[in-house]
Amino acid sequence: MNRRTFIQSSAAVAALAPTVLAAAEKAAQRDAVIRAALPHVPFDGWSRKTLALAAENAGLGADAAARLFPGGIKEAVAHFMDLADRV
Repeated sequence: MNRRTFIQSSAAVAALAPTVLAAAEKAAQRDAVIRAALPHVPFDGWSRKTLALAAENAGLGADAAARLFPGGIKEAVAHFMDLADRV
């Protein structure tokens, strides 16, 4: 790899870094909401109320649930299954 190619590659990686960090932060927030929701699910089921309460309990504010899971409950349950596969 010559110097010019290296510099171009480095610039491309640097340009992607904020996007990668934002995606990682969003994934961590989604994980936190799902973990906070689990104690409520046996009583309230998977619901918007459960997600809003979980987001609030995770310190993100109730409105974070809609931002983190724009697909609603289906997306939250899919993320729960993904989280279960990772732990």
